[in-house]
Amino acid sequence: MVQILGNAPSCVDRKVTSSYTGKRNSLGEVLVKTTVKLTNNCKNAVKVKVAWSWAPDSNCRSISKGRTASESITTTHDREPYQKTKTC
Repeated sequence: MVQILGNAPSCVDRKVTSSYTGKRNSLGEVLVKTTVKLTNNCKNAVKVKVAWSWAPDSNCRSISKGRTASESITTTHDREPYQKTKTC
């Protein structure tokens, strides 16, 4: 069986939030934690991962119908790390 990977279905809600950590890296840049909250409103379980702009994608995870999961990353304040949510 061949599985075609792509963007997660629209029935998976994504909520992206960012907050300052109160810390700086070794260059003095302000660090921000970005969290993607994924809610599965689909009829079945889904397997998804978060694609980050400045880091490897998150691990593939299965989210049951009606359940929520989240992924987070910490980067400097001038970067927008969240790209998209993909099937896996």
